[in-house]
Amino acid sequence: MTDAPALPASDARARRNVIVLVAAQAILGSQLSMVFIVAGLSGQTLASNPCWATLPITMAVTGSMLSATPLSAIMQRFGRRVGFLVGALAGALGAAVCAAALMQGSFALFLAGSLLTGTYMSAQGFYRFAAADTASETFRPKAISWVMAGGLLSAVIGPQVVKLTAEAMVVPFLGTYLAAILLNLCGVALFAFLDIPRPTPPGAGSARGRSRLELLREPRIAVAVICATVAYALMNLVMTSSPLAVVGCGFATSDAANVVTAHVLAMYGPSFFTGHVIARFGAEKVMALGLAILAGSGAVALSGVELGHFFGALVLLGIGWNFGFIGATALLASAHAPEERGRIQGLNDLIVFGGVAMASLASGGLMNCSGGSVEAGWQAVNLAMLPFLVAADQGTWRDYPALFTAAWTLTVRMAAAWLFTALVWGLLLLSNALLELVGVDVIGRITDTDMGPWLVTGLALGLALAVVMEYSDLISPALVLKLLRILLPLVLCVVALFILGLPLRGLEAGFGTVSVAQILIAMAAAAALLVTIAIDQSDAEAVEGTFMRRATQALALLLPVPAAVAAWALWQRVAAYGWTPERLVGAVAAAFALAYGLLYAGSVLSGRAWMARIRAGNIGMALVLLVTAALWQTPLFDPTRIAARDQLARVLDGRTELPDLDPYAIGRWGRAGSEALEALQQRASEPGQEALADRLARPGVPGRMRASEDLAVELATLMAVRPPGKEAMREAVVARLAPAERRVWRDGCRIALPDGRPGCVMIVGDFLTERPGEEALVLMLRPRGGLSQQGFGLSEGRLDMLSVQDLTPATAEAPEAVIAGQLDTGPDLGPAPVNRLRAGGSAFVLMP
Repeated sequence: MTDAPALPASDARARRNVIVLVAAQAILGSQLSMVFIVAGLSGQTLASNPCWATLPITMAVTGSMLSATPLSAIMQRFGRRVGFLVGALAGALGAAVCAAALMQGSFALFLAGSLLTGTYMSAQGFYRFAAADTASETFRPKAISWVMAGGLLSAVIGPQVVKLTAEAMVVPFLGTYLAAILLNLCGVALFAFLDIPRPTPPGAGSARGRSRLELLREPRIAVAVICATVAYALMNLVMTSSPLAVVGCGFATSDAANVVTAHVLAMYGPSFFTGHVIARFGAEKVMALGLAILAGSGAVALSGVELGHFFGALVLLGIGWNFGFIGATALLASAHAPEERGRIQGLNDLIVFGGVAMASLASGGLMNCSGGSVEAGWQAVNLAMLPFLVAADQGTWRDYPALFTAAWTLTVRMAAAWLFTALVWGLLLLSNALLELVGVDVIGRITDTDMGPWLVTGLALGLALAVVMEYSDLISPALVLKLLRILLPLVLCVVALFILGLPLRGLEAGFGTVSVAQILIAMAAAAALLVTIAIDQSDAEAVEGTFMRRATQALALLLPVPAAVAAWALWQRVAAYGWTPERLVGAVAAAFALAYGLLYAGSVLSGRAWMARIRAGNIGMALVLLVTAALWQTPLFDPTRIAARDQLARVLDGRTELPDLDPYAIGRWGRAGSEALEALQQRASEPGQEALADRLARPGVPGRMRASEDLAVELATLMAVRPPGKEAMREAVVARLAPAERRVWRDGCRIALPDGRPGCVMIVGDFLTERPGEEALVLMLRPRGGLSQQGFGLSEGRLDMLSVQDLTPATAEAPEAVIAGQLDTGPDLGPAPVNRLRAGGSAFVLMP
């Protein structure tokens, strides 16, 4: 029997340090869940605008971001213990300021206290790095994992403290912040037992390590920083608003605390084995698994707002964060030299908490002020980050070939996975139809539930992605890109014909509509995409042959034209009717289309190396798109708020006519839309605003439906009925027409007869004697000449279309005379010169 090998001396010290750091994580770390539970609720109480409810959390994260670099420098010079003491004392001071703010009801002071609290959060973030300082290469992932596991105790302590203290005093949540002061002071004593040697100051001839920029160019460091930022930002985005959402859906504050408890347990629970998993499979695979679990959390959150959905989504959110964040930390800890430790760790936390600050700011605005969903808005940010994440594993984020290959590989693989998912659904629907023939509806019962479609789609998509990634070598984007290149000359011809037709058609004829702008933006995007595909990732892989290269250059030169016309068409619409969230999205899309067009055209005009300039510009534009997508989610760039304010201003200063006002649409723009409607209601209550009051009287009627009702009123004034007294038939028929059909009738009636009367008439009579009731024949002038003839009948309240046959060819020669004659003399109904052949229950006629 052999004795177990003795631990290295460094690991013995490391294990003692891990015990201290685990205790600190449990006691001091409990503030994290406390802040996330009560800061948003306190902010919602103190802030004058609920859009800023989560701003205290943003300030705390901002404080963490700003203090990361100074704390890292302090630890590098004076040691970890001094840095951790500074963090704990700052946490106590911040909690004291927040408590004073609650007593005074000052939102500004509460924000200042939250900013100080961020220093504690930053210091806590270094616990995981401190665990790795004295650990060996093999023990390092486990040390990091165990320290993170200390959060399990904080997950229990923090929410329980909130339950005991949230309403313990007259001022809500005051007791919670007083308890946070005590936790910080108690935790200070722990760091006396921390045994981490102070870093040796670099001598005159010692290595100083790489600069921050050089460190970020290291692929492993870039991947670690990006993954940590994505994982933490996504977790913070959803977690910040979760207490607000739980309480807002009718559940108690204690329920919100329980949800956060489950979430924090899931954040730190896997830490007992995450280090072992990283040691066996590698940090990169664990990070990828974490991001996949985060995506699953979003799917669960989208499926409903019951308490079970909150628990399920937040548990998955915590597990995904654990794998993604700890994996990134382990990868970062192994990718730098000891003399670079303070430099890269401070920079890492600066970037990570910068993304977290933006996520927390976006969370409150989306929760309280946006008509959209958090997941939909943030999805664009994460999809834009994925190519950079994959490319960083292959080179640097500025490596265009890596970005190009990563982006198209992801696109093709996702398309293949979604195609498989669609086939699964098609097979399920076919199977359900087949089984229903024999009375078995088990598939229908599954798909008709709330969770059924999400479960089927998730399982199919997950299985497809697993297979696609396993056999990734068999699925290459090269073939798809080669095929898409064939479309470039065709699109070039279409764009050229459009530009040649502009002088003939002119910009005034129908171009001031959103639909036209959408078509032009889509065409500009398709053209830009084809140019990008044609130049490929390098000149060696770009299109060959003089014809294809010249066609690519020509398309790049023409690209600004449809983008500029799209921007003009959209501006015409905005000038006439004001901003809406959809028009703001269109304006941003048009701006990007125009920017891409100018970039591509300018690169071609610059001469040689034009393809290299386009590739470099694509990287810059992708970064701008990423920043724009992120800022779009914050209250600073809330499209519903911008649109609501603009529509309100237009109505108040008379630029918007009351018939063009759409209260229903404005009411769907979240809190900003509701506030705009309240302002309009106040204006409508003033003397002389009866028309506005009447327009607002039915805000629940959708704009399209109200427009359709307005068309019915207009048709009643335009379309005469013969004989008089049969107007009820007209109302019954018009009421059953679709809005598009009413517009066609309205346009036909607006075509005037030679004497100025509307060019339409409805004749009501008993055209079909064997059919119960009367029928209607509508005669109407066509916009391009001729007479439109339509027959209608009512059967059990249903509108039936009847065939109309013109027995007098001379009608086509004088349609105006036909309508005028009916208007003047009225209908002359009589039997038609047609006989029928009776054959039992059937009858046959010959029609001329």
